[in-house]
Amino acid sequence: MTRVLIVDDSKFMRLFIRKALESYGLKDIEEAESGEEAIEKCEKTSPSLIFLDINMPKLNGLKLLEIFHKRNPSVKIIMITALSQKFVIKEAFQKGAVAYITKPFSMEKLLAVVKRLIQNEPNR
Repeated sequence: MTRVLIVDDSKFMRLFIRKALESYGLKDIEEAESGEEAIEKCEKTSPSLIFLDINMPKLNGLKLLEIFHKRNPSVKIIMITALSQKFVIKEAFQKGAVAYITKPFSMEKLLAVVKRLIQNEPNR
């Protein structure tokens, strides 16, 4: 079963991603609006798929990516951000991201990435 954690300081973006995932049939979805909350929820729920914004106050997404990947190297982390600089994208992949989606994006683009990533998960 795919457990999802959406980490973004924007309530609108969390809701948009949640609606897309629910339309695909995913039900086990948690949300976090800060890095600290994301770490706490990640420890409790052990998600297999994380959507992670880069620009957040205090604890940014690249640092969280590093933390999550060290704790669970098999977790699939999709970076979602308005930043499209090549060095940021390269750093995200070096730290363990499996996909990178630049805002703004369509529900279809998001779901195409999700489908590609969860096809090989057991019990799906």
